[in-house]
Amino acid sequence: MNKGEFSKALGRIVNKYPSNTTIIGRDRDFVVEACRKSDQYRTLASEEGVALRVTYRSIANGRKVKMLSLCRKGGVFCIPISRGNLVKALYPTKSKLTPEQIHRGKVIEAMRNMVSYQLTQYRQSLTLPVVCWRTGKTLYRGDIDHIGEPFIKIAEDWLRSIDKQFSDLVLKGKANDKRFKGDSLTEYWKSFHEERATLALVCSKENRSAGSGNYTPDPSLLGSFKSEDSLSMDF
Repeated sequence: MNKGEFSKALGRIVNKYPSNTTIIGRDRDFVVEACRKSDQYRTLASEEGVALRVTYRSIANGRKVKMLSLCRKGGVFCIPISRGNLVKALYPTKSKLTPEQIHRGKVIEAMRNMVSYQLTQYRQSLTLPVVCWRTGKTLYRGDIDHIGEPFIKIAEDWLRSIDKQFSDLVLKGKANDKRFKGDSLTEYWKSFHEERATLALVCSKENRSAGSGNYTPDPSLLGSFKSEDSLSMDF
């Protein structure tokens, strides 16, 4: 499915259902799976029992438009899905990323998915309301974030602990359920993250803008797919 076909498919789903409808079946699975591939919507889309609904939303000029929305189980918290943003996330402008950089992104995404159940368990353990670690506001909902150490630092420290680089890691499994080739690596990563990660409920907006804070990823961990025997003619 190309970019245009995907955008039209989203449009058909929006137009297919009346407002306040909870979408089920293949249409729901199609949109939720797409959202899981987007940084903007991945957190909510990956939660157990997330619902997809058709809602009307007011835009800047006061006009209301019909949109798809992701809703947390129970329907208390919903976020509208921007068709434009979702299309950009799945069909980004082609960049000059190297194969190693592309692979690193896929490995990091897989590593997040492998430990997502730990974030879910932490959310379920909370007694609301709680105080946002970033803003000090009282929260009844929000994102589960890594505090103290960002996720990428924990991931890179794990790589160092096994004396590997991103290019050394081989993934297997379905698109949204990737694991390392070798169950022992997967289990070790899960236990390493569980021991190192400090989690907290934070404001969603603040979490998305914070990124990895001041931490700079280590370029030496990228690795290379080039054979050690290959000779470069770049002098």
